[in-house]
Amino acid sequence: MMVCSKYQVLKKLPVKKTVFLTVIFMLVIVHSLVGCSKGDNIQDGSTPESTLQVQKSPHIRGMITTLSTHDDNSIGLLVEGVIESDTRYDKAYVLVDKDTKILSDEDNGGDGLMISDLKIGQTIEVFFVGPIATSYPVQATAGKINIIEALTE
Repeated sequence: MMVCSKYQVLKKLPVKKTVFLTVIFMLVIVHSLVGCSKGDNIQDGSTPESTLQVQKSPHIRGMITTLSTHDDNSIGLLVEGVIESDTRYDKAYVLVDKDTKILSDEDNGGDGLMISDLKIGQTIEVFFVGPIATSYPVQATAGKINIIEALTE
């Protein structure tokens, strides 16, 4: 049987404490890396078709308050509304490009509308596709837009 003096016991304690702290630190790092990885999230840049199938309700419903055209034949919309039971955002900057499906109640199941059919003052529902920048307002690309209240001229 080996007998340790007080000095030997105290000398071993910092090594155990260092190993313990190192293990805890490594667990925290691994946990944070796993938590920040891409998962099965509809905001992970998946294809528009699969995202639209998963998303049953719009991300935002509101009025187009600003419309800006871009050089690549896309437009940017500022949509402002209120968060409702079936929406997630009250304000969003939305990129509308050639892949965005634009529909209307008045379209009667046709081939859809064109980007030029979107006007300031219309009330729309937007279904995002791809990543969502969680600034305020959020920024995202529209996979589908439903015009729910057209302008009366």
